[in-house]
Amino acid sequence: KKEPERRYASAANVADDIDRFQSGFPVLARPDTFRYRASKFVRRNLAAVAATSILLIAVVGGMAATLWQASIAAMERDRAQLQAQKAEKINAYLQNVLNFSNPHWLSSNPQRNREATVAEAMDEALKNIEVDLAGEPEIQGEILFTLCQSYVSQGDYAKAERLARSAIEKFDLALGPDNVKSIKAGVVLGDALYLTGKFDEAETYYTKSIEYIRPRLAEDPSLAKWITIALNDMGNVDIIKGKFREAETKILEAISHAEKITGTDRFALPITLGNQASVLLHLGDFRGSIEYSNRSLNEMKLLGTDRTFEAGVAWLTVGRAYTLMDDYQQASPHYELANELLVSTVGEKNPFTQSNRYHTANNKFKAGQTAEALELVQKTIATQKEIFPNGHFTLSFSRRLLGEIYTNMGRLKAGEQELRDALSFMAKSVKEPNHEISLIKTVLGENLIAQKRMSEARETLNSALDGYLKTRGDDDQFTDRCRALLNSIPE
Repeated sequence: KKEPERRYASAANVADDIDRFQSGFPVLARPDTFRYRASKFVRRNLAAVAATSILLIAVVGGMAATLWQASIAAMERDRAQLQAQKAEKINAYLQNVLNFSNPHWLSSNPQRNREATVAEAMDEALKNIEVDLAGEPEIQGEILFTLCQSYVSQGDYAKAERLARSAIEKFDLALGPDNVKSIKAGVVLGDALYLTGKFDEAETYYTKSIEYIRPRLAEDPSLAKWITIALNDMGNVDIIKGKFREAETKILEAISHAEKITGTDRFALPITLGNQASVLLHLGDFRGSIEYSNRSLNEMKLLGTDRTFEAGVAWLTVGRAYTLMDDYQQASPHYELANELLVSTVGEKNPFTQSNRYHTANNKFKAGQTAEALELVQKTIATQKEIFPNGHFTLSFSRRLLGEIYTNMGRLKAGEQELRDALSFMAKSVKEPNHEISLIKTVLGENLIAQKRMSEARETLNSALDGYLKTRGDDDQFTDRCRALLNSIPE
């Protein structure tokens, strides 16, 4: 270099730099940077640096894994604590409900009366939920969901519907849309809608639940209970609509899921077996219906639940099968057993208890016990009106029977009025073609024949026959009866 300061001062300096270069040390001719000195150090101590690096990576990796595991553990701990806190709040709130009849000053009942009912306790709990649990939408949803299921079992479907909708709203707010808790609440909402005759809307909620759960069943087997309920109850909607084969497909799938359930939730199995018995009634397989009812009852015995409301419904189905086989004497004790179980579990003023009363009255009428049938069906209608002051599709069954009894007794105008009212009730809930509408029209056609109004009778019966052919088929006892009535009308 031209600049003296950039040249070696002597030959000895050059020799020293060459020695440093050959020994792997930094040379004076290079800028003295950390990177340069580090690279020289690594080359001189390659084996030691490699071993140290491996050790360092292991230590750092181990520390990272430990920190990650600690983070996961902390998250799990926090989640468990959060769930415990939620459970504690829910339990505390529901304990207030259970403590409602306590006359002590600690009671949640402002009246302090020992005669307070659970229904009153639940009503009181609902008054304060927004204030007591403000800012806790998920916990509010859990309590609303629990209470709405209780209201369904009590037969207060309007209140159950309202609470189920509120529960879904709370869950969506806390967890976002399309969450599993809202899906479960949607199944119960579907039940409340179905039991109030809102079949199309119920079907919408059942369908949404089924489509949500099916792809998630493998990873979460606990959802088997909920898809079983949704399929089973959607099958009930199909039965009312007269789509019996579609109902059977859904209920058989429900049974396949229920058979895999263990523990207390296995109670879903006898319920689905009982529903298949109901489907077979409509398909004309009465012996098969009795067989499925017996399977349902046997399963209940194994589970220790053969004295429940559901057992009462199973005995009712057996009675209906014998009535349809014209074995009225054999049917009678099954209705009596069903009545005993239903009254003791859900009470007199329950739609299922009254449904059993209607079928009992129908069996008596078919057996020729007209006076007893008339008295029983009139009491049934009075109770149904009390339960459903705004009307209900189940009233159409009882009023159809009353119209048929009046027609048989020669009270033709009174019978016609009951039948037209029954037709009006049913038409508000289902669309034609429908087998229940056809059944009412068949009895109405018989009434009109008795009144010598042949043209009206023919038109009514032709409409009924069309409905039967589309829902029950040509080879069916109800279709045959309708056709026989039509053939009896003189040209």
